[in-house]
Formats: sequence, structure tokens, C-alpha cells
Amino acid sequence: MTKLDELIQEYCPDGVEYKRLGDIATISRGGSFQKKDYTENGIPCIHYGQIYMNYGLFAEKTLSYISEETAQKQRFAESGDIIMAVTSENIDDVCKCMAWLGNEKVAVSGHTAIIRHSINPKYLVYWLHSSAFYQQKTKIAHGTKVIEVAPVKLADVILPVPPLPVQREIVRILDNFAELTAELTAELTARQKQYAFYRDYLLDFSNEDVTKKIPDIDCSNVEYKRLGDIALVTKLAGYEFTKYVTYSDNGNIIALRGLNVKNGQLVLDDVKYIDNSDLSKLNRSKLVTGDMLFTYVGTIGQVALIDKNDRFYLAPNVAMIRLNDKERILPKYLMHFFQTNLFWNNQINKLLQSSSMKNIPMEKIRKFVIPVPPLSVQENIVKILDRFDKLNNDMSKGLPAEIEARKKQYEYYRDTLLSFDDKACSQIVKVERERELTRTKAIKWLKLGEIASIIRGGNFQKKDFVEQGKPCIHYGQIYTRLGTTTSKSITYLNDDVYSKSKKAMPNDIVMAVTSENIEDVCKSTVWLGNEDLAVSGHTAIIHPSINSKYLAYYFQTTMFFKQKRKLAHGTKVIEVTPDKLNDIIIPVPPLEEQERIVSILDRFDKLCNDISEGLPAEIEARQKQYEYYRDKLLTFKIRNA
Repeated sequence: MTKLDELIQEYCPDGVEYKRLGDIATISRGGSFQKKDYTENGIPCIHYGQIYMNYGLFAEKTLSYISEETAQKQRFAESGDIIMAVTSENIDDVCKCMAWLGNEKVAVSGHTAIIRHSINPKYLVYWLHSSAFYQQKTKIAHGTKVIEVAPVKLADVILPVPPLPVQREIVRILDNFAELTAELTAELTARQKQYAFYRDYLLDFSNEDVTKKIPDIDCSNVEYKRLGDIALVTKLAGYEFTKYVTYSDNGNIIALRGLNVKNGQLVLDDVKYIDNSDLSKLNRSKLVTGDMLFTYVGTIGQVALIDKNDRFYLAPNVAMIRLNDKERILPKYLMHFFQTNLFWNNQINKLLQSSSMKNIPMEKIRKFVIPVPPLSVQENIVKILDRFDKLNNDMSKGLPAEIEARKKQYEYYRDTLLSFDDKACSQIVKVERERELTRTKAIKWLKLGEIASIIRGGNFQKKDFVEQGKPCIHYGQIYTRLGTTTSKSITYLNDDVYSKSKKAMPNDIVMAVTSENIEDVCKSTVWLGNEDLAVSGHTAIIHPSINSKYLAYYFQTTMFFKQKRKLAHGTKVIEVTPDKLNDIIIPVPPLEEQERIVSILDRFDKLCNDISEGLPAEIEARQKQYEYYRDKLLTFKIRNA
């Protein structure tokens, strides 16, 4: 039994009381100051927009201040109060909040709610970020373009309020998860800073040390050219778009705006298409491979390269840079240079500091000074930086996408290989299977009860776990901690409890037959250990006469899913009774074919798991783990009135 279990048993054995937020807190609106009221120092303040962008769940210091005169007219949060942003552009962000844990009062802007309560502030913040609160806030939010939750409506939100010792233990657990995620995120940030350092180092040709440390980087033959002398730099006149362009949410030709250019990449999450427009009038804005985009209004200095022809056109407020001679200057080299601190400090920032303008005119852009080393040096620099860039992107964006692609590929092959439906197979797979099956007997379709004995697990509970002893599996571990196979248990029983428990033998399948949803019910694992394994209740122990891993893979297919759905019953708890499993229909190829299929799927499974061990996947896993435990820890049995 965990410490939390012990505390709940001690302080609320009959369940946790649920209360209205208005019964444990007073809720008031924030004040009236705006960003223009900020001062260098003075009275600490928090603007509602900072809650979305600059703060986490807790804060002890503010990022901004207002004068004493402005502060006299404001509303204040005290230490322990919750500050909640009650307006947003979307339902996900509205009601985002933080706990103010500083030692002094803090002025709070409008569009907020100040929640002064009688419980643990961290506990309340964690709960206000849970799915349970999300479901309630969707019912009280209103608006379309701007989503709002009126502070008075928050009073009717229902939340679990366990005793303070239980709250403190929950906070301790969740703080540990948050700390782990923060550490991993910091590691990713460090890798990004490392990349930026090497980029600046390589492209600072005044640094003679570069030549000494990096082979083939010769700084002795570098020319300095104005951008306008080596490239066409242009923009699209506003009237051209006004007169000739019709935007659409669908189409083939994308008009690239400033928001589509970020950190050296095209970001195409939010795009506008050019539809039914006179493209013949827009030749000057047509983009080709190798063109560079440069944002010169608003968010200045973002760059990206065009990698496709006949796909993109220039929109207003974005400049196009087209090199005159791409055999002398590499577009990628130029893009890397534009992202250096050297370029920003010496050229961009000087322009912005010397003027009140929030844009850079074309003539100023054309005067940018570009170091132009020999082509071989450019190629070496690009090669080095691309490797760093690839590492950086793989860790922050590319790798998770690759993981997802590999998982889908794996699932496709798993289902295809186990369906024995030629219509679903690719030509390659069909040929392979036909070649194999010509040497074997035909596939048999048998009931699971004909190829396996099925019994219920039973007897022990989590409270029976010991530090060392006989191996055991609890049904809950199958959902959260075990894969398709396992050869070691993560928990143990003493000899007495073990002797009274139902057991799985090596190569038996252990299946969890109860769950909170249809997707997870009947999740299973193959026991590959060297001794018998004690199995908890809410399971089925399946002793097959065919390849166990083949059968376990089949239990993951869409074909099995369709069958188990028909057998499952229940609402809050979904269950498939073990005796019903006997009627499941299984395609049973010859043993040789089973082994071949298992071999293929094992390789895919290993590939998926190996890829999933990277840092971004770990961050994602830790985040999901944190959210899971947050919601679990903040869900309680309701105490009877």
C-alpha cells in the first residue's frame, strides 16, 4: 500500500467529499491596469496574458511592475491565491491559472478571476488543470471569437476536497513528475543552444580560431558583399494582392504569410490558398526552389527556404530573396547566416534600435553585408550545420513524427499479416504469403477454446506486494507497464500468498479482462519468464497450443477488436468474461507461418521501441504520465451523505 493509499484509508475511508468551489473560496474579478502601465520597478503585477505565455503553475516573483499610483486603483492577490485568466481565443486555454506563492501581494489585471480559498493552493491548481475541470468549464464558457468564463460561474464548479494531508501527498507526487519533465525540457533547450553556438562559431569569419579547429574552413579568402549585389530582394505591393488575389481556405497554391515563416522552416499549420485568382498578374510573387523568405514587418528576421516549384506565392509583409548565382552562393548557407547572433547584433538590432519603425525597408535589407567564402567552405559549413540542425529537429519535432509513422507502419503490417485477406495486402505481401503458403497446409479458422485452455486469475491484491519473493503480475500493470511480452515481473509475493494464487506458466498469455474503456479491455502480455507467475484477479490465463507471441499479436489486431466488442459488457467498467473468450475465432496458419509472422512483427516492434527511446518521446511520455497520475490522484470516491 502506498503512502497515499494509507492516507486516504486513514482520513477518508468512506470516500472524499465533493464541494462547490464557491463553498471553499471567494472569487473576485481582477483590476484594470494594462501593459502600457508597466514600470521598471515598483509594485509587482501580473497581466492575464502572461498567464498564458510566461508563467507555469506556480510563481513567487513577477515579471512586471506598476507604479504605486496605478496600484492604488487595483485588485490584489495574496500569497496562496489562484489567479485565473478567464478570457481566451480558444476553449483549451480559457481558465488557465497559476498559484501566487510570493511573500507579498500582487496586483492583478482585468480578464482574470482571483480565487481565495481554504485548501492547498498547489492541489487546487493541479485540479484546475485536470480533465475533470475541463469538462465542467466547457459547460460554463461562452463566446465564439473570444471565449469567456464569468468568474461568478466558477462558484458552481464541483471539485473533490480531501483532507489536507491527502492534498499534500498528491501535490508531492505531482511535483516530482513536473520536475522530471522540466529536467528533460531543459536538456532539449541545452541542445538547441549548443546548435546556435556552433552556428555562430562557424559563421564568424573574423574568428581565426575557426580555421584552426574546423578542417576545410579557410577564413583567409572571404569576400563581403551587399545582399542587393548578389540577390534580387523584393516584396509584393499591397495593391497587387488587393486587385488580383482571392484568398480561400482550400486549394493548391499557398500564399506564404509571415506566420508561415519561423526558425528557418516553413510552418504550414495555418495557411491561406490563392483560389480563382489571376496568377498571370502575380509573376513577381511566384516562388521557386531556392528562394528565401524574410519577414520584415512585425516579427522581423524570420527566414525559410522554398523547396518546391509551382506551390507557393509571396503574400504581403514578407520579402523574397533570390540569389543571382546559386553556384557561387548556396541558399542554405545564406539562411544559416541570417540566423546567427552575429548578423542580428551587428545588423538587424542596430537598425531596430536606431529607428522607431516596426519594419525594415527593402533598401535597408539590400544593404545587409554578407560574408561570402569559397563555395567549398560554404558546402562544409552547410554540411556541419545541417547535421546539428537535423539533430535539433529530430529531438524537437522530426522524431515524434517518425515514431508515429513507424507505429502506423507496424500496425498496418501486423493487421495485414494476421488478416489473411488478400484484398488488404500489398502486392509484395501477397506474393510473399502465396510463396510461403504453397509449401504449407491451408489456414484453419478455429475457436480460441479449441487451441487453448482459459482460466481466471485470482486471489492476491496490491497490498500483498513485497520487496522480494515470487514473481507476480497485477492486471493493472498490463495496461500501464507491460508490452506484448515480458520476461521479468516488476512486483513480488511472499510464498504463502503465491501458493494460494492462480499461476501462468512460461509462454502463457495473461489478459486483463476488465477496463474503463473498450480499447484497453483484453490487453494482454506473454509471460516469457523461467518460472510460474502468480496472476491477479480481473484476468484470464490463456495456455495455447500454438505460438504464444503469434496469438498475442493477433489480440492487438482490428479483427480481434471487432470480436471482443461484441462480447464486452458494462458501462463504467467494461468486462469480457473469460469463458466468452472461448468463442473468439482465430486464423491458425501452420507453425512455420506463425513463426515467420512473429519474426516480422518482432522486428517492427523493436524498431518502434528503439525509436521511442529518444528524448522527445521521453518528454512526451513523462508529460502523459504526469497528466494520467494528476487525473487519477484527483479523482475520488464520493463520500455518502
